Amino acid sequence: MVMLLVLKSSPLIHKCKTEGKKGFQLDSMYAGLLSVILTVGFFLRLSFAAFIVWPMFFWYLSIVYHHGYMTGIKYAMSLIPGVVITSLFFITVDSIYYGSLEFSQFTLTNLVKTFSSVDIVANLTITPFNFYLYNTDITKLSEQTLHPHITHLVLNVPLLFCPLLIWGTPQIITSLTNLFKTNKIRSIDKTNVFLLLSVVIPVAILSFIPHQEARFLIPVIIPLLLLFCKNVKEYSYHFKMSWVVWNIIGFMFFGMVHQGGLLPCMHTLHNLVKHNPQTNYHFIFFHTYMPPKHLLAVEKSSESHMIGSPANKNVTFNHVTVHDLAGADFKILTQTIEKLSKYSSHFEKDFEDEEETVAIYVISPSALHQYFCIHDNYEFTLEDQFYFHLGLEDGIGAIKSKACLIVDKDNDFMTFIKNDMSLNLYKLST
Repeated sequence: MVMLLVLKSSPLIHKCKTEGKKGFQLDSMYAGLLSVILTVGFFLRLSFAAFIVWPMFFWYLSIVYHHGYMTGIKYAMSLIPGVVITSLFFITVDSIYYGSLEFSQFTLTNLVKTFSSVDIVANLTITPFNFYLYNTDITKLSEQTLHPHITHLVLNVPLLFCPLLIWGTPQIITSLTNLFKTNKIRSIDKTNVFLLLSVVIPVAILSFIPHQEARFLIPVIIPLLLLFCKNVKEYSYHFKMSWVVWNIIGFMFFGMVHQGGLLPCMHTLHNLVKHNPQTNYHFIFFHTYMPPKHLLAVEKSSESHMIGSPANKNVTFNHVTVHDLAGADFKILTQTIEKLSKYSSHFEKDFEDEEETVAIYVISPSALHQYFCIHDNYEFTLEDQFYFHLGLEDGIGAIKSKACLIVDKDNDFMTFIKNDMSLNLYKLST
């Protein structure tokens, strides 16, 4: 949206060179809309800055080129009222939602007291600032999967936009070649250069962030489509077919295979809980996406910090506790199991005359099966497997001892699926 507004306002910037004050007022209308969109983007996600830094720089350069630096500063200042008003609105709404402000405070006297009080101002919910604090905290970053800086370039961009890159590569090569030819600089399509840099600069900026996921680059599809629309039109049928096929493949992989065992696993756990109401369950999810806890269909009673890792959380229901270890290392898993095992033994001693028992289950990808198959201190029983499930962080083809191989004598393909593309449900023997 910002990019389109910049492209739309650029002719108006040139137009106001001849229309004077009237032209400036016309473009100020776009500046007001632009300021609101910028603020909304920042409050939604701070990484929005990576996508707007080049369009905004281009917008400012266009003004300076036609009118000089003073007018450029004047245009930049015209963004401030919209930014301030929109920011105050979002800060107020977020602060009310998260409880640091109340509707009863919205009188003139109370508002003056509120915003003049250092304590209250410190408790305001400022989403972009909180986002920045979270992502600059080393302890938080260590809990996320860290990727090489080239992940976006060599994996995520082709993954998302492969057909566009194939059909648009000739145009990229031509544009880059002309940039280095002095006699052809004037013939370069400036719109194409703008669109190309609207792709390159965000990808380059986001590549410096160690946590890199393909979804972070989805906004790049707009400048890519605008950049390659001429080439796509020339190869209309072939492009459409390749785009449809590529997206079907992506849907089948990310919609059905990638982390695909979680939903059937939750269904099985729901039935387990439903038919054994006297058992206190502990479900430990290890190296999976966040489990959709609502699918257990049991009433939540409390929420507390997870045993063994202060950064993650467990959610406790009436007699079910879900421990989400996310991508934690094996040390955290072992610590969690140790604490739950001690709790289980104490529970059974304290309530040996009652029917209630404790059951501890671990849900983990089959690629990590060897950890549960051969363990020095604990014995795990493989209760069930859910296909197809693939976690890209753990991969496939992990080396396993022959004793840990899960063999399907009648089907070699299912042997591969059970060992490398399943989500396993283990029960801890106590």
